[in-house]
Amino acid sequence: MGRRGCWVGALQVWNTSNEEDWEARAAEADIGVVYVDGAVVHTGSIVVLSSERKGRSVSLLPTVLMAIIPTERIQTRLGEILTPLDRMNREELPAGIHFISGPSRSADIENDLTIGVHGPGIVYALIVG
Repeated sequence: MGRRGCWVGALQVWNTSNEEDWEARAAEADIGVVYVDGAVVHTGSIVVLSSERKGRSVSLLPTVLMAIIPTERIQTRLGEILTPLDRMNREELPAGIHFISGPSRSADIENDLTIGVHGPGIVYALIVG
């Protein structure tokens, strides 16, 4: 929302047009919204599989990530997420399997802790179902 309470941006759905530079759109976005493929209670991680219709840039480039988690996709342990993937044929595997556990943390430069360098600095989870 802009200063006067009006919308200044627009909603865009990943890969719905061949003319768009979708990575650039994701980098410019204030919020990325993803419908997750799984969630792991033990580690607090969400799992996002990438494909032609589900770009990983949406969960990595915006400043804020909103993860929508269906209750039926919540598992207790990581193995419960990995087992079905392990049973897939090589051709069935997604282009990428991304485990997101919150903002990145780095203290590489002069031991100065920086949060959110590699991905969103803020992650929200909305559990539905």
